[in-house]
Amino acid sequence: MRNFVKVWIQIAIAVGLLLPSVAFATGWRSPERRTVFGFYLLVLVVQILTEQICSEIFSRSLLVIIGTIYTVFRLWQLWQGRQVLGMNAQKSNGSARVGQSTHPIVRGLLWLLLLFWAVNLIFLFVVGWSNILSL
Repeated sequence: MRNFVKVWIQIAIAVGLLLPSVAFATGWRSPERRTVFGFYLLVLVVQILTEQICSEIFSRSLLVIIGTIYTVFRLWQLWQGRQVLGMNAQKSNGSARVGQSTHPIVRGLLWLLLLFWAVNLIFLFVVGWSNILSL
């Protein structure tokens, strides 16, 4: 199980941090993309700092609680990001479908992030919370 967690953390860095950072950097001229990915990255950095500080001061099991709260917030944040980017696209070209003119790679990245963090939330409940509750 320890090896799985190490691999999962590496995947989280790649999917959860590097890909949104690239999307943020490449979408610098788009205020909506900059806003969506900028706030996403800000919350991620705050989560990492919160987890590091709390793990040194308090019990390490607090990381599961913090991770759960931030993951739920991140899912909401990404869903809203889809709406923000889609509404902007709808305004710019009169499209009836939300998000249709948002670049397909950006739409795919948002869906990938939503899927990844949903799986992470399931992982937290199945592994993390079961470990805490069995103490």
